[in-house]
Amino acid sequence: MKCLQLNPIPVHLKDPRTVGTQAETILTEVAAEALALRKEQEPGRKATLTKDKKEERSAEFMTNGVVRATGRGSSTSTNGELLVALPGPSLSMTQDGEWCVVCVDDNWRRIRFHDYDELYSVPGLYEKVIYDILRCDSPHVVRSLLQAELSDVAVPADELRVLDLGAGNGIVGQELADLGATFVVGVDIIEAAAEAAERDRPGLYDKYHVVDMTALDEGQRRELAGYRFNTLTCVAALGFGDIPPRAFVAAYNLIRPGGWIVFNIKEDFLSTGDRSGFSGLIRAMLDDGTLELRQRQRYRHRLATDGHPLHYVAMVGIKRRDVPECMLR
Repeated sequence: MKCLQLNPIPVHLKDPRTVGTQAETILTEVAAEALALRKEQEPGRKATLTKDKKEERSAEFMTNGVVRATGRGSSTSTNGELLVALPGPSLSMTQDGEWCVVCVDDNWRRIRFHDYDELYSVPGLYEKVIYDILRCDSPHVVRSLLQAELSDVAVPADELRVLDLGAGNGIVGQELADLGATFVVGVDIIEAAAEAAERDRPGLYDKYHVVDMTALDEGQRRELAGYRFNTLTCVAALGFGDIPPRAFVAAYNLIRPGGWIVFNIKEDFLSTGDRSGFSGLIRAMLDDGTLELRQRQRYRHRLATDGHPLHYVAMVGIKRRDVPECMLR
């Protein structure tokens, strides 16, 4: 069986008036390759969308500012410098396999959403696609839940000492700053994330560490512990291998007992069929009181590229004790 692996198809733009046509061309070629591979992998697979549903989803994207023509779309930023195209709603992909094509220096290239080093390398692309086009609402939802809990117990936000795990380019850090948090440390495993945070939100984080939380050396562990964190945030980063359970636990165990634990995760990773390890871990933490749950909310994280809603679960809790090693087995 072949892997669904698509190669970028560069398109050189000679005339800006042909951008829309050429965006559609690259999408047609890449989508055709994807569909051919999928057909080979799943012979006899039937389409699951009716014509009405396809039109409904196309209309939904159109209201979101994406110009669609025969199922393909393109979008430009307000300054006209960033042009992005998405596959049409008839091409359904797993969330981990979603991609867009973007024009950079008059060349089109395909970027998978979870290839964060590539996504962050194009200024404005991450927020244009994930937030403006696909309407991601997770940072706002998670911040609102934390804000409600702080209000209930009369804890001012400026007392928070936050470890923002999977900090990316600082969107969650900005929500925390808007909430009133005055000490926030970002952690991510890729250097491109730290560079994007400094480029997009310079000076937002008090410190930003590029580290592998599953393989901290003694110096890194001591430095992180020295921040005396009382809050952990981790938004839209769990379940796809970017932050495995062991990395989440390493960050969790840096938080002082009584501190806030604020995170979200795709609902599939909380199901009985979950293979990421998070379902069993979170259930065990809640069952034995390691984590005291204060808020839980299911909501629409964002739209998939085919128009389906992607549902996540946000949780706010209080840490009562460290996660023991046996919980990870």
